[in-house]
Amino acid sequence: MLGIIRSLRRRLRKSKGYTLVELAAVTAIAAGITAVMLPVAKDRIEKAKITNAMEEAKLLATAVINFYNDTGQLPNSDTVKFLFTGTTANVPLYDTSELTSDDAKWPDAATNGSSISDWLISQPSNFAGWDGPYLTNAEADEALDPWGHAYLIQVEETTSSGDAAAIYVISAGPNGIIETSRLQEADGFSANDDNDSTTVESNNDDDIVVRIK
Repeated sequence: MLGIIRSLRRRLRKSKGYTLVELAAVTAIAAGITAVMLPVAKDRIEKAKITNAMEEAKLLATAVINFYNDTGQLPNSDTVKFLFTGTTANVPLYDTSELTSDDAKWPDAATNGSSISDWLISQPSNFAGWDGPYLTNAEADEALDPWGHAYLIQVEETTSSGDAAAIYVISAGPNGIIETSRLQEADGFSANDDNDSTTVESNNDDDIVVRIK
């Protein structure tokens, strides 16, 4: 047995290839580099997704502004409180443990929501001056956020107390859960319980919001 081991050793020494020790060292180095670089790569990918979501939300906000400029009205009705991209199946959930008041809750999409296509692509009834489409069909078809959820557009104009409500586009962000109260006073709007009234990104409450008015 010892003779066989010595023979294998001599062959390894004479070989022009890598020894097992060398291969193990290379593997260990590669694993170390991967361990360091992988989190960095993931972080950059996530930041790119957030940037992309902001740009898409701005596109939707511009479409609503153009709709308003042409018609003098927001795209809503007595029953339509918010618009969504995609289908009702894509509408994200909201944080039911935090958003408990009637104004804070996001109502059922099938009951109080409406597809953006019915307002920004096709002309709704009783909206004189409509000069759309305000988005292309391709933009509407592809308008899910980078995490596969619908963008929502809050279009109800007054809070339960009769104050002017903030109008905005929102993505639920990486965690897919909305943490922003839906109906808020325009002058005191807060996304993710944060004081930034334009766009918001954070590690935990990570809604991405673009204000319209």
